Amino acid sequence: ILRGGAASTAQASSGRAQGEEGAAMDESCATVAPYYKMVQSWNGGFKAAVILNQWLPGARIFIKYATFRPHFLSAWGAAGQDVEGGIRFELAANPAVGDNANGFAFTARGDSDFAAQPSLRCVVNREAAATVKVPVAQCGMGANY
Repeated sequence: ILRGGAASTAQASSGRAQGEEGAAMDESCATVAPYYKMVQSWNGGFKAAVILNQWLPGARIFIKYATFRPHFLSAWGAAGQDVEGGIRFELAANPAVGDNANGFAFTARGDSDFAAQPSLRCVVNREAAATVKVPVAQCGMGANY
């Protein structure tokens, strides 16, 4: 969902894509193009990562699991918190460095099937999205702007 000055809470109603590992990605996530990857699971918890095509400070990513409701524990590269129906993450001012560059990782606990794939929904600030430089590889005719 792209937001301008006025807040919009409407969720996109159609056009779902599949992120890595089968996570359903709402069309509202097209700007940051996240994909979800389960990194590790253990009895009672798991670690997952969300990799982004583009880092936009302040963008929010909502992760909802259909078969269980995890409890957020910790995150690297984004601030996370439990919200109704899932976990919400807000991207930090700068992307992390090293293994978490252009993404974030988190741990959570729960008591169900951690292999279940979540759905992803995003809220991106329109002004922040407009200031991001387009990678040369994505410019038409080799233009560099």
